[in-house]
Amino acid sequence: MAVRKGSGGRGGWKLQALAMALTYLSITASYVPMVLKGMFDGFKQSEQAEQAKAPGRAGTADEAAVKEGAPARSAPEGKKGSALALILFAGLVFGLAFAS
Repeated sequence: MAVRKGSGGRGGWKLQALAMALTYLSITASYVPMVLKGMFDGFKQSEQAEQAKAPGRAGTADEAAVKEGAPARSAPEGKKGSALALILFAGLVFGLAFAS
């Protein structure tokens, strides 16, 4: 109905395909929050499992450096790299939502 209204009452197979694609995308977008929640819950569980395996862990090299007063090492992050990572993450999430 929205495509027909937006096209001024015209029809045809191209507009029907557009309406179908928009409907499918909106249904898929409704799955995205569930996919994200599942991913974050999985990350939490894996972190908890790793912590349970090594309860007496001394910490990472960065934590030891901070305790000794040295600055922690940090990986340089460029805007291009973080934008690409965000695009890939969004693609992964929508891919999983489409599969759902």
